[in-house]
Amino acid sequence: MWFILLVVTTRFPRRALLRYATIFYCLMGAVAYVWAWFTDGPLIYGIQFRTQAELLTYVIIGLSFALFLHLLTRFMTGRVSWSDALMDWFQSELGHITTFDALWLALLSGFAEELLFRGAIQASWGLIPATVLFGIIHWPPDKRLRAWTWMAGVVGLFLGLSVEWTGSIVPAISAHVGINFLNLSYIAGRAKISPDMTRTRD
Repeated sequence: MWFILLVVTTRFPRRALLRYATIFYCLMGAVAYVWAWFTDGPLIYGIQFRTQAELLTYVIIGLSFALFLHLLTRFMTGRVSWSDALMDWFQSELGHITTFDALWLALLSGFAEELLFRGAIQASWGLIPATVLFGIIHWPPDKRLRAWTWMAGVVGLFLGLSVEWTGSIVPAISAHVGINFLNLSYIAGRAKISPDMTRTRD
């Protein structure tokens, strides 16, 4: 979903990016709730937890998975050509953001995408359709980056399985927010080291 958003907002400065991202993902979250309401899906129940200890466990599971994926990203950078191409592209588009921006975008995308794909679509159509759709919406604008679609699909599968195993989308939300924040922060940090690869924004 980053790619749809970036294609639309790539000509706008940082504040516009945050503004449009907020609108975009709030609408996505609203679609998820409307979907669940019309299909009588378990979206709301999926966010609930029985005890604070259970909530903490779900969050730790999600953040641990996010940390693993982030470390894998760092390991592949400089070793895998498509990973380098993807990192360079993200840096050119999002290297201008701040740490707060990274957190805000991670929260927006993590909550909205999980509410829609795991909370609504998976609850209605099942794990595989939700996973396939999640991969498809991560279709990149450049064919050199299309390994990202497969990677997003694999990650989406594990996020979906976490929902199946726990009966809650909290681990998936935690993982999604965590990996987006860590990777966006990493991208912004790389941009400070090599600012020539970052497009200028006002």
